[in-house]
Amino acid sequence: MIVNPYSGQNIPNPRIGHDMPSIAERIRALRGDMSLAAFAEATGIARSTLGRYEQGVGSPDAEAIMALCRVGKVTTDWLIFGTDDPVSIDPQATLAVSSGAAPSTVACADCDVVMIPKVQARLSAGGGSLEANGDPVGSYAFRSDWLVRKGQVASMVLMDVVGDSMAPAIEDGDMVLIDQSQTGVVPGAIYAVGVEDGVYVKRLDFLPGTLVLNSVNPTYSPIEVPLRGDLADTVRVIGRIIWWCREAK
Repeated sequence: MIVNPYSGQNIPNPRIGHDMPSIAERIRALRGDMSLAAFAEATGIARSTLGRYEQGVGSPDAEAIMALCRVGKVTTDWLIFGTDDPVSIDPQATLAVSSGAAPSTVACADCDVVMIPKVQARLSAGGGSLEANGDPVGSYAFRSDWLVRKGQVASMVLMDVVGDSMAPAIEDGDMVLIDQSQTGVVPGAIYAVGVEDGVYVKRLDFLPGTLVLNSVNPTYSPIEVPLRGDLADTVRVIGRIIWWCREAK
Protein backbone atom coordinates (compact mmCIF):
# COMPACT_ATOMS: atom_id res chain seq x y z
CA MET A 1 0.00 0.00 0.00
CA ILE A 2 1.04 3.61 -0.61
CA VAL A 3 0.18 6.40 1.82
CA ASN A 4 -1.61 9.32 0.19
CA PRO A 5 0.41 12.40 1.25
CA TYR A 6 -2.70 14.59 1.28
CA SER A 7 -5.35 12.56 3.09
CA GLY A 8 -3.12 10.15 5.00
CA GLN A 9 -5.14 7.22 3.64
CA ASN A 10 -3.69 4.21 1.91
CA ILE A 11 -4.08 3.50 -1.77
CA PRO A 12 -3.12 0.19 -3.39
CA ASN A 13 0.27 -0.11 -5.04
CA PRO A 14 -0.59 -0.31 -8.75
CA ARG A 15 2.18 -2.83 -9.35
CA ILE A 16 -0.52 -5.42 -8.72
CA GLY A 17 -2.68 -3.96 -11.46
CA HIS A 18 -0.80 -5.12 -14.55
CA ASP A 19 -3.98 -6.62 -16.03
CA MET A 20 -5.92 -3.33 -16.15
CA PRO A 21 -6.33 -2.46 -19.86
CA SER A 22 -8.05 0.93 -19.49
CA ILE A 23 -7.06 4.22 -17.90
CA ALA A 24 -10.41 4.21 -16.09
CA GLU A 25 -9.49 0.96 -14.32
CA ARG A 26 -6.08 2.33 -13.41
CA ILE A 27 -7.63 5.48 -11.93
CA ARG A 28 -10.01 3.32 -9.89
CA ALA A 29 -7.02 1.33 -8.66
CA LEU A 30 -5.27 4.51 -7.58
CA ARG A 31 -8.31 5.53 -5.53
CA GLY A 32 -8.58 2.12 -3.90
CA ASP A 33 -10.68 2.30 -0.74
CA MET A 34 -10.64 6.09 -0.56
CA SER A 35 -13.94 7.86 -1.00
CA LEU A 36 -14.38 9.76 -4.22
CA ALA A 37 -14.59 12.99 -2.23
CA ALA A 38 -11.27 12.31 -0.46
CA PHE A 39 -9.60 11.36 -3.73
CA ALA A 40 -10.87 14.58 -5.32
CA GLU A 41 -9.45 16.60 -2.44
CA ALA A 42 -6.09 14.85 -2.68
CA THR A 43 -5.75 15.35 -6.43
CA GLY A 44 -7.39 18.75 -6.73
CA ILE A 45 -9.66 17.36 -9.47
CA ALA A 46 -13.40 17.95 -9.25
CA ARG A 47 -15.34 15.01 -7.82
CA SER A 48 -17.72 14.90 -10.79
CA THR A 49 -14.78 14.95 -13.21
CA LEU A 50 -13.06 12.08 -11.41
CA GLY A 51 -16.31 10.13 -11.48
CA ARG A 52 -16.49 10.49 -15.24
CA TYR A 53 -12.85 9.42 -15.63
CA GLU A 54 -13.53 6.29 -13.55
CA GLN A 55 -16.51 5.46 -15.75
CA GLY A 56 -14.40 5.82 -18.89
CA VAL A 57 -16.15 9.02 -19.96
CA GLY A 58 -13.55 11.42 -21.31
CA SER A 59 -9.81 11.38 -20.72
CA PRO A 60 -7.73 13.31 -18.17
CA ASP A 61 -5.90 16.35 -19.50
CA ALA A 62 -2.21 16.94 -18.81
CA GLU A 63 -2.76 18.67 -15.48
CA ALA A 64 -5.09 15.93 -14.24
CA ILE A 65 -2.61 13.24 -15.28
CA MET A 66 0.17 14.99 -13.37
CA ALA A 67 -2.04 15.28 -10.28
CA LEU A 68 -3.04 11.60 -10.40
CA CYS A 69 0.57 10.50 -10.83
CA ARG A 70 1.68 12.75 -7.99
CA VAL A 71 -0.87 11.37 -5.54
CA GLY A 72 -0.54 7.75 -6.67
CA LYS A 73 3.26 7.88 -6.90
CA VAL A 74 3.17 6.28 -10.34
CA THR A 75 4.65 7.14 -13.70
CA THR A 76 2.75 8.85 -16.47
CA ASP A 77 3.54 5.91 -18.78
CA TRP A 78 1.77 3.50 -16.44
CA LEU A 79 -1.29 5.70 -15.98
CA ILE A 80 -1.71 6.59 -19.66
CA PHE A 81 -0.50 3.45 -21.41
CA GLY A 82 -0.73 0.73 -18.76
CA THR A 83 2.89 -0.34 -19.00
CA ASP A 84 3.68 -3.42 -16.91
CA ASP A 85 5.87 -1.64 -14.35
CA PRO A 86 4.64 1.67 -12.94
CA VAL A 87 8.06 2.28 -11.32
CA SER A 88 6.53 3.61 -8.13
CA ILE A 89 7.86 7.09 -7.47
CA ASP A 90 9.88 8.00 -4.38
CA PRO A 91 7.41 9.32 -1.76
CA GLN A 92 9.74 12.28 -1.20
CA ALA A 93 9.37 13.38 -4.82
CA THR A 94 7.38 16.53 -5.37
CA LEU A 95 5.56 18.22 -8.18
CA ALA A 96 6.84 21.79 -8.51
CA VAL A 97 4.53 24.08 -10.45
CA SER A 98 5.15 27.79 -10.80
CA SER A 99 2.33 30.31 -10.96
CA GLY A 100 1.48 32.75 -13.73
CA ALA A 101 1.92 32.59 -17.49
CA ALA A 102 5.33 30.92 -17.45
CA PRO A 103 6.47 27.34 -18.07
CA SER A 104 6.55 25.12 -14.99
CA THR A 105 8.68 22.03 -14.44
CA VAL A 106 7.36 18.74 -13.17
CA ALA A 107 10.14 17.86 -10.74
CA CYS A 108 9.72 14.22 -9.81
CA ALA A 109 11.16 10.87 -10.71
CA ASP A 110 10.34 9.75 -14.23
CA CYS A 111 8.29 12.91 -14.89
CA ASP A 112 10.61 14.70 -17.29
CA VAL A 113 8.04 17.11 -18.69
CA VAL A 114 7.41 20.85 -18.69
CA MET A 115 3.98 22.45 -18.50
CA ILE A 116 3.76 25.22 -21.11
CA PRO A 117 1.08 27.84 -20.40
CA LYS A 118 -1.61 28.66 -22.90
CA VAL A 119 -2.48 32.34 -22.84
CA GLN A 120 -5.90 33.74 -23.55
CA ALA A 121 -4.74 35.57 -26.66
CA ARG A 122 -5.90 34.44 -30.08
CA LEU A 123 -3.47 35.08 -32.88
CA SER A 124 -4.92 36.45 -36.09
CA ALA A 125 -3.97 34.69 -39.29
CA GLY A 126 -6.33 36.75 -41.43
CA GLY A 127 -9.80 38.02 -40.73
CA GLY A 128 -9.02 40.38 -37.84
CA SER A 129 -7.07 40.17 -34.63
CA LEU A 130 -7.55 40.25 -30.89
CA GLU A 131 -5.27 41.80 -28.34
CA ALA A 132 -3.13 39.42 -26.33
CA ASN A 133 -2.97 39.34 -22.57
CA GLY A 134 -0.87 37.33 -20.18
CA ASP A 135 -3.65 35.51 -18.35
CA PRO A 136 -3.04 31.74 -18.54
CA VAL A 137 -6.05 29.64 -19.51
CA GLY A 138 -4.40 26.27 -19.04
CA SER A 139 -1.17 24.44 -19.68
CA TYR A 140 0.03 21.49 -21.74
CA ALA A 141 2.80 18.98 -21.06
CA PHE A 142 5.80 18.68 -23.37
CA ARG A 143 8.92 16.56 -23.03
CA SER A 144 11.62 18.79 -21.58
CA ASP A 145 14.41 17.33 -23.71
CA TRP A 146 12.44 18.12 -26.88
CA LEU A 147 11.73 21.69 -25.76
CA VAL A 148 15.38 22.32 -24.89
CA ARG A 149 16.40 21.31 -28.41
CA LYS A 150 13.85 23.75 -29.86
CA GLY A 151 14.74 26.92 -27.95
CA GLN A 152 14.44 28.72 -24.62
CA VAL A 153 11.78 26.94 -22.60
CA ALA A 154 11.20 29.88 -20.25
CA SER A 155 10.10 32.04 -23.19
CA MET A 156 7.56 29.60 -24.65
CA VAL A 157 3.79 30.07 -24.66
CA LEU A 158 0.84 28.52 -26.46
CA MET A 159 -1.83 30.48 -28.29
CA ASP A 160 -4.74 29.81 -30.64
CA VAL A 161 -4.92 30.95 -34.26
CA VAL A 162 -7.84 32.75 -35.87
CA GLY A 163 -8.36 32.95 -39.63
CA ASP A 164 -7.41 30.96 -42.70
CA SER A 165 -4.55 32.94 -44.24
CA MET A 166 -2.05 30.20 -43.31
CA ALA A 167 -4.27 27.32 -44.44
CA PRO A 168 -3.77 24.52 -45.17
CA ALA A 169 -0.52 24.54 -43.15
CA ILE A 170 -2.08 26.17 -40.08
CA GLU A 171 -5.86 26.19 -39.91
CA ASP A 172 -8.31 28.39 -38.07
CA GLY A 173 -8.47 27.19 -34.44
CA ASP A 174 -5.07 25.49 -34.42
CA MET A 175 -2.86 25.92 -31.35
CA VAL A 176 0.70 27.12 -31.88
CA LEU A 177 3.78 26.97 -29.66
CA ILE A 178 5.78 30.20 -29.77
CA ASP A 179 9.33 30.74 -28.57
CA GLN A 180 9.40 34.44 -27.78
CA SER A 181 13.19 34.41 -27.50
CA GLN A 182 13.55 33.69 -31.24
CA THR A 183 12.94 37.10 -32.79
CA GLY A 184 15.77 37.04 -35.32
CA VAL A 185 14.14 36.33 -38.66
CA VAL A 186 15.09 33.16 -40.51
CA PRO A 187 13.72 33.60 -44.06
CA GLY A 188 10.91 31.16 -44.75
CA ALA A 189 10.19 30.38 -41.08
CA ILE A 190 6.81 31.08 -39.48
CA TYR A 191 6.47 33.73 -36.78
CA ALA A 192 3.91 35.51 -34.65
CA VAL A 193 4.19 39.15 -35.69
CA GLY A 194 2.58 42.26 -34.24
CA VAL A 195 1.65 44.88 -36.82
CA GLU A 196 0.13 48.01 -35.30
CA ASP A 197 -2.74 46.69 -33.15
CA GLY A 198 -2.96 43.29 -34.87
CA VAL A 199 -1.13 40.04 -34.21
CA TYR A 200 -0.56 37.76 -37.18
CA VAL A 201 0.89 34.35 -37.97
CA LYS A 202 2.98 34.70 -41.11
CA ARG A 203 5.90 33.22 -43.02
CA LEU A 204 8.61 35.89 -43.05
CA ASP A 205 10.97 36.73 -45.89
CA PHE A 206 13.16 39.64 -46.92
CA LEU A 207 13.38 41.85 -49.98
CA PRO A 208 15.95 44.67 -50.14
CA GLY A 209 14.98 47.03 -47.32
CA THR A 210 11.67 45.25 -46.78
CA LEU A 211 10.24 42.61 -44.47
CA VAL A 212 7.63 40.51 -46.26
CA LEU A 213 4.80 38.82 -44.36
CA ASN A 214 3.65 35.94 -46.55
CA SER A 215 0.51 33.84 -46.21
CA VAL A 216 0.19 30.22 -47.29
CA ASN A 217 -3.36 30.74 -48.57
CA PRO A 218 -2.93 32.21 -52.08
CA THR A 219 -6.03 34.39 -51.69
CA TYR A 220 -4.09 36.64 -49.27
CA SER A 221 -1.54 39.06 -50.70
CA PRO A 222 1.88 39.51 -49.08
CA ILE A 223 2.29 42.40 -46.65
CA GLU A 224 5.45 44.40 -47.29
CA VAL A 225 6.89 46.41 -44.42
CA PRO A 226 9.81 48.83 -45.05
CA LEU A 227 12.58 48.24 -42.56
CA ARG A 228 13.03 52.00 -42.23
CA GLY A 229 10.44 54.67 -41.63
CA ASP A 230 7.35 55.04 -39.50
CA LEU A 231 5.80 51.71 -40.44
CA ALA A 232 8.87 49.83 -39.25
CA ASP A 233 8.21 51.11 -35.73
CA THR A 234 4.78 49.45 -35.72
CA VAL A 235 6.10 45.95 -36.53
CA ARG A 236 7.31 43.60 -33.83
CA VAL A 237 8.40 39.99 -34.26
CA ILE A 238 6.88 38.32 -31.21
CA GLY A 239 8.53 34.94 -31.65
CA ARG A 240 9.04 31.94 -33.87
CA ILE A 241 6.39 29.25 -34.12
CA ILE A 242 8.07 25.92 -33.48
CA TRP A 243 5.07 23.57 -33.31
CA TRP A 244 1.34 23.49 -33.89
CA CYS A 245 -1.55 21.09 -33.58
CA ARG A 246 -5.27 20.84 -34.17
CA GLU A 247 -8.16 18.99 -32.61
CA ALA A 248 -10.35 16.70 -34.67
CA LYS A 249 -13.71 18.24 -35.53
